[in-house]
Amino acid sequence: MHRHRPFEAHRLLASAALCLLLSACGGGGGDAGSSAPAPSPAPPTGPGTGGNPGPSTAPTGRLWHNNYALDIVDGTQVANLDNTAPGVIDSDRFAVPWPDGTQYVLTDYRPSRGETTIAVKETGTRRTVFEVVYNGYATTPQPSPVSKDIVLMTVGNSITDPADYAFINLRTRSIVSRIAQAGVRADWLPDGRYLQLSTSGQISLGTPGGARTPAGSFNLQGRRLEAVRVNPQGTQFIVTLVDTSGALTRSDLWVANIDGSNAGRLTGTDITHYGHWSPDGRHVAFDADTGSVCNNSGCLGSCEIWYVANTVRNAQPLPSFPGEAAAFQVRDQRGSSKRLGCEVLAWLR
Repeated sequence: MHRHRPFEAHRLLASAALCLLLSACGGGGGDAGSSAPAPSPAPPTGPGTGGNPGPSTAPTGRLWHNNYALDIVDGTQVANLDNTAPGVIDSDRFAVPWPDGTQYVLTDYRPSRGETTIAVKETGTRRTVFEVVYNGYATTPQPSPVSKDIVLMTVGNSITDPADYAFINLRTRSIVSRIAQAGVRADWLPDGRYLQLSTSGQISLGTPGGARTPAGSFNLQGRRLEAVRVNPQGTQFIVTLVDTSGALTRSDLWVANIDGSNAGRLTGTDITHYGHWSPDGRHVAFDADTGSVCNNSGCLGSCEIWYVANTVRNAQPLPSFPGEAAAFQVRDQRGSSKRLGCEVLAWLR
């Protein structure tokens, strides 16, 4: 079976056929009438508006991660940045939470059946709220910030076939709207709309099932667009850009205001593939992944999670750059302080 894999490469979905079949459903499971959130006024954008959070001295919150080495525990775990004991969320390694942390979504693709089970569970009890079957491949779930019923996912006929973005209402087992993923990346805005960034650099804001309007542009520097994430305040986004022009593939994060203005390179590691905003929008957690080379004797390479203030540019997680970026030090179940390894799934309050 296949699990969620961050930033998989996909092509345009040729077939638009969809079949969502209900296989089980627990009680409760969402806010009544939340399947069609009303648009809200656009957040402040651009420099000088006061909409972008400034840096803070120390990050706070909870990191949902699947770093097995922290406590030799397989599954999704939570590391608390207040130095309290960690916990285990689910035995599945890719439990992706809603922004408020009250529930999470899991995907389980079965190639033999050509279908994906999408399950939503309550945090803490692990009670199943929804469980639906998608006829095809569905991955990279991004839960809505305003609805407990809706997720943004990448969907396709199979793991090797072209794919689209789909806004799926799990309560009604229907697709609210669909976006051809070829050449674009998308993420939620905090008011239930979404931001779409194309490979041409054009930015647009839309409502699932509704209209989409131009909102600015961003210079991709001639690099390949891999992912985009909007901060919880809806004022800035980070993008993963990949440079394939040289002998080695290099990947880093850029940050910009929601309209593409005030853009700058956030990390300068060449080995950073994704980032997560802190809940207050003042920091970004990112991976520093040297890659792995494995044989019968073991593996080489390492991957750690670092953080940096949103105002820093060209941060490098090296001792020669003190103060710019720092590794997360979290507590394990025995009370020891350890560096957190990959990968982080979400950063919550």
